[in-house]
Amino acid sequence: MKKRFLVVDYDPETIVGLAKEEVHCRYRDASDSELLNELNFSKCRMVISTIPDFDTNLLLLSKIGGFNKKAIMIVVSNDIDEAIELYDKGATYVIMPHFLRGQHTSTLIEKNGLDFDMFLEEKIAHIEDLKKRKKRGHEHIEDEKR
Repeated sequence: MKKRFLVVDYDPETIVGLAKEEVHCRYRDASDSELLNELNFSKCRMVISTIPDFDTNLLLLSKIGGFNKKAIMIVVSNDIDEAIELYDKGATYVIMPHFLRGQHTSTLIEKNGLDFDMFLEEKIAHIEDLKKRKKRGHEHIEDEKR
């Protein structure tokens, strides 16, 4: 999209991998109020939190919403009641991984039908994506309950 962005992550391996790819990033905890005070949210247009921690996402929504009511704020939740509360607190969209997986699978089936070759193309693209992620230091999917 050729847009400027900042990645904040608490995993040093992820930060090292991103830095090698010259991605603008910081090694910090997203719930660190010092970090949140350093960032200029008044000009940001979108914030994406992939952290499934409810309290951290509430903090982000509160902090960002206080500076910029028009920022698109996307957060993650593994709990329906918490997702609804995140919406009530200003989230633009709440990603729910369990439901998203099913939706993605359904979309793949709708798109490819029973065309084996189309699924092979999806497979090849997915393998390439997994290799890129591995190269960045991603080893496994984090347990959703963490």
